[in-house]
Amino acid sequence: MNEIKIFPIFNQSAPGIWDDMLRVRIAAMRHNYNICLTDKELSNAMSEFQKSWQQLSHNFAFAAYDGDRMVGCLNGDVQQQAAYVRHLYVLPEYQGRQIGASLLRMAENTISLSAYKIGLIALAGAERFYRHMGYASPVGTNNYVKTLSAPKCRTVPVFYCAPSFVRACGKLPYGTGNILDWKRVNREHLPVYAECDVNSALRVVGVSATPDIILRSTSKVLDDWACRNLRRVMTNYLSHQK
Repeated sequence: MNEIKIFPIFNQSAPGIWDDMLRVRIAAMRHNYNICLTDKELSNAMSEFQKSWQQLSHNFAFAAYDGDRMVGCLNGDVQQQAAYVRHLYVLPEYQGRQIGASLLRMAENTISLSAYKIGLIALAGAERFYRHMGYASPVGTNNYVKTLSAPKCRTVPVFYCAPSFVRACGKLPYGTGNILDWKRVNREHLPVYAECDVNSALRVVGVSATPDIILRSTSKVLDDWACRNLRRVMTNYLSHQK
């Protein structure tokens, strides 16, 4: 096995993404719950992926890869500053390797830019995992919730540039990113990354406007390291873009 790498999926409609996510889901459900989906259930599952992508502007997805093979996936959306994880699955032979935990942590760090809490429905047998990850549930329910803290000293992907995010970016004075068409960024699902400081404030924002990576920063000197780190992360993502 290769080193497992986790990537944000900015464009879920890219060829093969939903097929791979469905494949992982089928294998996990069969192994964990001895459930085999019918043809109608498979069609509904694929339709669910597609509708959430088409109808919700602020959705997010991550996938774990062993080489070119998707071995784990997570997707969800943010509505009114509350995030919801819709699916989290890992192939049976890769379970127990902290892949699910890594996917969930990455999603939490990302959506904490725009949401203050995250919720999900835990399937039977997964409750212990979510409690270990810091989630809590009212007695007698399988609804789990966790309060989020804004990211500190992290570089995180941004799946949707909300007006509040764009306004914050507008306060960063340097870089050609000041003239970016944010509607185009959202419409074309261009990869966006943000670097946050110890106070959870934006330091650097990077947008892939192929073939160039556009950066803007709070300071040409103070954020030099952050700019280099952000460019490295984005370049690495683009070189392995799924």
